[in-house]
Amino acid sequence: MKNKSMSQMNKERKSPQWKLVTFHEDGAQFTTWHYEKPDFKLMYKKIGTDMIEMSTAYIPELSNRKDGYVDLFMDEESKLKDMPTVNIKITEAWSKWLAKTGRQCLPGDFIAGKVCVYQKVEEEAA
Repeated sequence: MKNKSMSQMNKERKSPQWKLVTFHEDGAQFTTWHYEKPDFKLMYKKIGTDMIEMSTAYIPELSNRKDGYVDLFMDEESKLKDMPTVNIKITEAWSKWLAKTGRQCLPGDFIAGKVCVYQKVEEEAA
């Protein structure tokens, strides 16, 4: 049996197809790449919770949809914890989604804590 060259192995290796971005309260964001669609078990670790709440936001650069919307995954109890920290970037994206869709929220409402967004990544043609 013939050994495969490193370049042959790289061509055969499947590229990650999912990007998971975790937005922190301080504005930092961290991206990890995955071969399978990120699940709640993974996001529990990234967010630091065991209960996830979902919402929607307008982040076209992470969206696979024509309207630019993405699903948000966040700690369901983030506002109930001691001194909740506003996630400004995600609150702004969520507010844009509210405005674009005609939805409303309570005055002064916000998204707190870490938030995950995932995106399916299309492979580029060789």
